[in-house]
Amino acid sequence: MSLNEKWASPEDFATLFQYFWHRDFPIDQKATGARRADWTIHIGIVVRNIADLVGLVTRFQ
Repeated sequence: MSLNEKWASPEDFATLFQYFWHRDFPIDQKATGARRADWTIHIGIVVRNIADLVGLVTRFQ
């Protein structure tokens, strides 16, 4: 089943990913670094937020 071309595009995903990536960035000015788990969780949260906005469901293992 294909989606309507007007519904969403790869550019929409890229724009939302960039916005959420920087909005919820796991390191602030006081932090000295982040662990691998911090980045994994951050990526999962960003993808989940985008899916919520475009009406999709995500499942993480």
